[in-house]
Amino acid sequence: MEWSKHYEWVLNMVHVGVHVVDKNGMTVFYNQTMADIDGMEREKVIGKTIFHLYPSLTGETSTLNSALKEASKQ
Repeated sequence: MEWSKHYEWVLNMVHVGVHVVDKNGMTVFYNQTMADIDGMEREKVIGKTIFHLYPSLTGETSTLNSALKEASKQ
């Protein structure tokens, strides 16, 4: 998925955390509000999987992973 500067601008303007992953769970976008919530640096999150970023998660405990699995069935 390719992100345009327009999408980034809009998603950085909202005051909610936005963490976008691709179909493999790899982070493709992470706004500053989400970085503030998680206490992570945006630059260090992009390109990392949800399991790398949140090591306490497993395939069974991650709701995001469950959603990705369901989407891949369709």
